[in-house]
Amino acid sequence: DKNLVYFEHLIKASGNKDVIDQEMLERCEESVKAVKGSQRAVELLRLGDSSFELVEVFNETPLKRKLANRNFGIQGIIDNFVIDHSQNKLYINDLKTTQKSISDFPDSIEYFKYWLQASVYNILCKGYLKKIQKENYKIIFNFIVVDKYKQVYCFEVSKSTMRDWEIKTAEVLKKAEYHYKEKEYKLPYEFAHGDVVL
Repeated sequence: DKNLVYFEHLIKASGNKDVIDQEMLERCEESVKAVKGSQRAVELLRLGDSSFELVEVFNETPLKRKLANRNFGIQGIIDNFVIDHSQNKLYINDLKTTQKSISDFPDSIEYFKYWLQASVYNILCKGYLKKIQKENYKIIFNFIVVDKYKQVYCFEVSKSTMRDWEIKTAEVLKKAEYHYKEKEYKLPYEFAHGDVVL
Protein backbone atom coordinates (compact mmCIF):
# COMPACT_ATOMS: atom_id res chain seq x y z
CA ASP A 1 0.00 0.00 0.00
CA LYS A 2 2.81 2.43 0.80
CA ASN A 3 4.06 2.15 -2.82
CA LEU A 4 0.64 2.83 -4.36
CA VAL A 5 1.09 6.62 -4.39
CA TYR A 6 4.49 6.22 -6.08
CA PHE A 7 3.12 3.93 -8.79
CA GLU A 8 0.17 6.26 -9.42
CA HIS A 9 2.68 9.09 -9.81
CA LEU A 10 4.69 7.00 -12.30
CA ILE A 11 1.59 6.23 -14.34
CA LYS A 12 0.49 9.88 -14.45
CA ALA A 13 4.00 11.17 -15.19
CA SER A 14 4.58 8.64 -17.97
CA GLY A 15 1.54 9.72 -20.02
CA ASN A 16 1.32 7.38 -23.00
CA LYS A 17 4.75 5.81 -22.35
CA ASP A 18 5.43 2.50 -20.64
CA VAL A 19 7.32 2.58 -17.35
CA ILE A 20 10.21 0.10 -17.38
CA ASP A 21 13.02 -0.77 -15.00
CA GLN A 22 16.77 -0.39 -15.62
CA GLU A 23 17.20 -4.07 -16.50
CA MET A 24 14.51 -3.86 -19.18
CA LEU A 25 16.10 -0.68 -20.57
CA GLU A 26 19.48 -2.41 -20.82
CA ARG A 27 17.94 -5.42 -22.61
CA CYS A 28 16.21 -3.08 -25.07
CA GLU A 29 19.45 -1.19 -25.73
CA GLU A 30 21.27 -4.50 -26.35
CA SER A 31 18.55 -5.54 -28.82
CA VAL A 32 18.77 -2.19 -30.65
CA LYS A 33 22.54 -2.60 -30.89
CA ALA A 34 22.10 -6.15 -32.26
CA VAL A 35 19.59 -4.99 -34.90
CA LYS A 36 21.86 -2.13 -35.96
CA GLY A 37 24.69 -4.67 -36.24
CA SER A 38 22.73 -6.76 -38.77
CA GLN A 39 23.31 -5.51 -42.30
CA ARG A 40 20.10 -7.16 -43.58
CA ALA A 41 17.96 -5.66 -40.79
CA VAL A 42 19.45 -2.21 -41.41
CA GLU A 43 18.64 -2.55 -45.14
CA LEU A 44 15.05 -3.67 -44.49
CA LEU A 45 14.36 -0.96 -41.90
CA ARG A 46 16.19 1.66 -44.00
CA LEU A 47 18.12 2.84 -40.96
CA GLY A 48 20.34 5.80 -41.77
CA ASP A 49 19.22 5.80 -45.41
CA SER A 50 19.16 9.39 -46.62
CA SER A 51 18.08 8.70 -50.22
CA PHE A 52 14.35 9.02 -49.60
CA GLU A 53 13.34 10.34 -53.02
CA LEU A 54 11.58 7.14 -54.10
CA VAL A 55 11.37 5.52 -50.65
CA GLU A 56 8.94 6.27 -47.84
CA VAL A 57 9.69 4.93 -44.34
CA PHE A 58 6.98 4.65 -41.67
CA ASN A 59 7.73 3.71 -38.05
CA GLU A 60 5.18 2.74 -35.38
CA THR A 61 2.39 3.76 -37.71
CA PRO A 62 -1.25 3.16 -36.76
CA LEU A 63 -3.39 1.91 -39.66
CA LYS A 64 -7.04 0.95 -39.79
CA ARG A 65 -9.25 -0.55 -42.46
CA LYS A 66 -12.93 -1.31 -42.86
CA LEU A 67 -13.57 -4.88 -43.94
CA ALA A 68 -15.79 -5.64 -46.91
CA ASN A 69 -18.98 -7.56 -46.00
CA ARG A 70 -18.33 -7.14 -42.26
CA ASN A 71 -19.79 -4.79 -39.66
CA PHE A 72 -16.39 -3.98 -38.20
CA GLY A 73 -12.85 -3.17 -39.21
CA ILE A 74 -9.32 -3.93 -38.08
CA GLN A 75 -6.47 -1.77 -36.89
CA GLY A 76 -2.90 -2.12 -35.76
CA ILE A 77 0.34 -0.26 -35.13
CA ILE A 78 3.01 -1.48 -37.53
CA ASP A 79 6.61 -1.38 -36.26
CA ASN A 80 8.04 -0.41 -39.63
CA PHE A 81 6.94 -0.43 -43.24
CA VAL A 82 8.84 0.85 -46.23
CA ILE A 83 7.42 1.73 -49.62
CA ASP A 84 10.00 1.52 -52.39
CA HIS A 85 8.40 3.29 -55.35
CA SER A 86 11.32 2.48 -57.64
CA GLN A 87 10.61 -1.28 -57.25
CA ASN A 88 6.83 -1.10 -56.64
CA LYS A 89 7.29 -2.92 -53.34
CA LEU A 90 6.08 -2.42 -49.78
CA TYR A 91 8.11 -4.08 -47.02
CA ILE A 92 6.43 -4.79 -43.68
CA ASN A 93 9.05 -5.32 -40.96
CA ASP A 94 7.89 -6.63 -37.60
CA LEU A 95 10.49 -6.68 -34.82
CA LYS A 96 10.40 -9.55 -32.34
CA THR A 97 12.57 -10.42 -29.35
CA THR A 98 12.62 -13.91 -27.93
CA GLN A 99 14.14 -15.61 -24.90
CA LYS A 100 14.71 -18.67 -27.09
CA SER A 101 17.17 -19.20 -29.93
CA ILE A 102 16.63 -18.13 -33.53
CA SER A 103 16.01 -21.73 -34.58
CA ASP A 104 12.99 -21.92 -32.22
CA PHE A 105 11.24 -18.86 -33.69
CA PRO A 106 9.16 -20.74 -36.31
CA ASP A 107 7.48 -22.60 -33.40
CA SER A 108 6.72 -19.26 -31.72
CA ILE A 109 4.81 -18.10 -34.81
CA GLU A 110 2.14 -20.72 -34.14
CA TYR A 111 2.30 -20.65 -30.34
CA PHE A 112 1.89 -16.85 -30.04
CA LYS A 113 -0.26 -16.60 -33.20
CA TYR A 114 2.19 -14.20 -34.84
CA TRP A 115 0.73 -15.44 -38.15
CA LEU A 116 -2.50 -13.60 -37.25
CA GLN A 117 -0.64 -10.36 -36.59
CA ALA A 118 1.30 -10.73 -39.86
CA SER A 119 -1.87 -11.37 -41.83
CA VAL A 120 -3.68 -8.39 -40.27
CA TYR A 121 -0.70 -6.12 -41.03
CA ASN A 122 -0.72 -7.43 -44.61
CA ILE A 123 -4.44 -6.62 -44.95
CA LEU A 124 -3.88 -3.15 -43.45
CA CYS A 125 -1.04 -2.39 -45.86
CA LYS A 126 -3.12 -3.57 -48.84
CA GLY A 127 -5.72 -1.06 -47.72
CA TYR A 128 -3.09 1.65 -47.39
CA LEU A 129 -1.80 0.94 -50.93
CA LYS A 130 -5.36 1.12 -52.23
CA LYS A 131 -5.84 4.47 -50.47
CA ILE A 132 -2.71 5.93 -52.13
CA GLN A 133 -3.64 4.30 -55.46
CA LYS A 134 -0.66 1.92 -55.60
CA GLU A 135 -2.53 -1.40 -55.63
CA ASN A 136 -0.09 -3.03 -58.07
CA TYR A 137 2.71 -3.03 -55.47
CA LYS A 138 4.10 -6.31 -54.12
CA ILE A 139 4.00 -6.70 -50.32
CA ILE A 140 6.91 -8.48 -48.61
CA PHE A 141 6.59 -9.35 -44.90
CA ASN A 142 9.61 -9.88 -42.63
CA PHE A 143 9.93 -10.85 -38.99
CA ILE A 144 13.17 -9.30 -37.72
CA VAL A 145 14.03 -11.46 -34.70
CA VAL A 146 16.53 -10.88 -31.90
CA ASP A 147 17.10 -14.04 -29.86
CA LYS A 148 18.40 -14.59 -26.32
CA TYR A 149 22.01 -14.60 -27.58
CA LYS A 150 21.40 -11.27 -29.39
CA GLN A 151 21.60 -13.01 -32.74
CA VAL A 152 19.48 -11.35 -35.44
CA TYR A 153 17.75 -13.07 -38.32
CA CYS A 154 15.25 -11.67 -40.81
CA PHE A 155 12.56 -14.25 -41.62
CA GLU A 156 10.88 -13.40 -44.92
CA VAL A 157 7.36 -14.81 -45.25
CA SER A 158 6.67 -16.44 -48.60
CA LYS A 159 3.64 -15.55 -50.69
CA SER A 160 2.14 -19.03 -50.24
CA THR A 161 2.61 -18.93 -46.46
CA MET A 162 0.96 -15.51 -46.27
CA ARG A 163 -1.95 -16.85 -48.36
CA ASP A 164 -2.37 -19.73 -45.87
CA TRP A 165 -2.29 -17.25 -42.98
CA GLU A 166 -4.90 -15.06 -44.65
CA ILE A 167 -7.20 -18.10 -44.99
CA LYS A 168 -6.77 -18.80 -41.26
CA THR A 169 -7.35 -15.11 -40.50
CA ALA A 170 -10.61 -15.18 -42.47
CA GLU A 171 -11.78 -17.95 -40.09
CA VAL A 172 -10.80 -15.83 -37.07
CA LEU A 173 -12.70 -12.85 -38.50
CA LYS A 174 -15.74 -15.05 -39.10
CA LYS A 175 -15.72 -16.00 -35.42
CA ALA A 176 -15.21 -12.37 -34.40
CA GLU A 177 -18.15 -11.36 -36.56
CA TYR A 178 -20.38 -13.94 -34.86
CA HIS A 179 -19.50 -12.58 -31.41
CA TYR A 180 -19.88 -8.99 -32.61
CA LYS A 181 -23.29 -9.55 -34.21
CA GLU A 182 -24.76 -11.84 -31.56
CA LYS A 183 -23.21 -10.00 -28.58
CA GLU A 184 -22.33 -13.48 -27.31
CA TYR A 185 -19.11 -13.45 -25.29
CA LYS A 186 -19.73 -16.12 -22.65
CA LEU A 187 -18.26 -18.98 -24.66
CA PRO A 188 -15.65 -19.26 -27.43
CA TYR A 189 -17.11 -19.69 -30.94
CA GLU A 190 -16.61 -23.48 -31.10
CA PHE A 191 -18.31 -24.01 -27.74
CA ALA A 192 -21.16 -21.62 -28.53
CA HIS A 193 -21.89 -23.71 -31.65
CA GLY A 194 -21.53 -27.07 -29.89
CA ASP A 195 -18.65 -28.05 -32.18
CA VAL A 196 -16.45 -29.43 -29.38
CA VAL A 197 -16.76 -33.17 -28.88
CA LEU A 198 -14.42 -35.27 -26.73
